[in-house]
Amino acid sequence: MLTKTINILLLFVLATLACAQNRDSVTGCIAGNVTMEFKPALLSGKEVRYYVWNKVRGVNKDPSFAKFEPRFSPQLEIYFNEEHQVQNRIFHIPEKPATLYLTDLRKSDQENYTLIISYFDYIGVPTEYIIDLQVQDVCFEKPKAVGKCAVSTCYTGENGVLKVLKTPSSTVQAVKGYKQVKVCDDKTSGSYSCCNTAGTCLVQVFQESM
Repeated sequence: MLTKTINILLLFVLATLACAQNRDSVTGCIAGNVTMEFKPALLSGKEVRYYVWNKVRGVNKDPSFAKFEPRFSPQLEIYFNEEHQVQNRIFHIPEKPATLYLTDLRKSDQENYTLIISYFDYIGVPTEYIIDLQVQDVCFEKPKAVGKCAVSTCYTGENGVLKVLKTPSSTVQAVKGYKQVKVCDDKTSGSYSCCNTAGTCLVQVFQESM
């Protein structure tokens, strides 16, 4: 009985490890861009027939939204766009067949994405890889040094009257999705607040010499 229990626990641990190896998480800023790089362990010696991406959408709904068949077309096929809302926002490079680039992130993009791979001349369980995409409502990019300037971007999502950028001089600037911040002298150095419609703000300190 003890041996059987140990074997069951071992199988559970191995299954958990296998799941962890086939799953990743990615975080992006609302109105920004994100790269979803799926890294499935491909079957050795087998040619990929097609890649299919699924997104959780509820019961009795086809989760598939994109398909790539490398042998038949260099283009990514996107469908069910009315519900997935990814048309013109997803980019795909054939040289990196398992990677998707999603632009103009929306809160509705936050979900589990699954890549399913089918092979030629193979009957068995398809290869899968899952990415959990998290979309932050408001965020500041990490400042980058450009010459003597500190440059960043405030992301707040879609247009709205209450989405603002507050500067050290107490001025308030409207943010339409995103707004670049560029600090190049002491007069504009200090704390900037990036705020969304819910009043959530992130504070970033900018200095002339980053």
